[in-house]
Amino acid sequence: MIDASYWFMLPVGTMVATIAMTAGIGGAILFSPIFFIILKLSPEVAIGIGIFIEIFGFGSGFIGYAKEKLIDYNLGLKILVLAIPAAIVGTIFSNMINGKILQSIFGAGIMIIAFSLISKERPILVKNKIFHKMHLKIGKLDRCYKIDHSKESIYFLSALGGLFLGLISTGLGELNEYNFIKKLKLKGAVAAGTSVFIVIVTALIVSISHFIYFFTHLSNEILWQVGSILIFTAPGVILGAQIGVHFSKHINPDHTKKFLFVLFILIGIASIAKLFL
Repeated sequence: MIDASYWFMLPVGTMVATIAMTAGIGGAILFSPIFFIILKLSPEVAIGIGIFIEIFGFGSGFIGYAKEKLIDYNLGLKILVLAIPAAIVGTIFSNMINGKILQSIFGAGIMIIAFSLISKERPILVKNKIFHKMHLKIGKLDRCYKIDHSKESIYFLSALGGLFLGLISTGLGELNEYNFIKKLKLKGAVAAGTSVFIVIVTALIVSISHFIYFFTHLSNEILWQVGSILIFTAPGVILGAQIGVHFSKHINPDHTKKFLFVLFILIGIASIAKLFL
């Protein structure tokens, strides 16, 4: 039976999805402390629920960003070519690698990315630059951006993010934001929208294996628990995602960097701290 004691996940889901969608990061990274510390879920169950929740939240956000024409599909498809296979590999190995090792690596990695966001980048001369143009219209403003694809590191980091998405249900959105804002200098709303597009497609694919695992390995009692959490969280993340899309259009990229810096530092500390709880 559905457990009504999880009602608090409705407002929590709304708040988390608003923050995640505004920044274009995965909501699973913010839900993680709730799943592990408060709800005391096992790693495999928490990872699966995190993926399912991202589908609801990022699906809603994708619709919002698509309506506003804030998604760079050209860039997104190039990233997906590497992110999807990496996520599938991560899913395969998710039950074979010690969770504490993964959690410690991710915690340290997310803090490194946090400091990279606010560091000054040295100019690098590239002889053969690869550009494509993106026309963006927000309200009465009509702008054209040139997106530089010559920085190979953006593809490596996106593949790494896909691997982490498959392993621990988060990481792809966070590394995308670093790539798009820091490396490619995208407008905050476009960076978030493109990241949402990449994450929702990748999450949909890797969720298949988690869905199969749930119905072949979990007891009916745990399945009802999962259903109870999702039935209260899903409406919240759907609503929060739409709010986040609206906020993203009014946030300066520099402010986004500072916000992500603080957020990633807190997440990194929380991720490592969980190893000792």
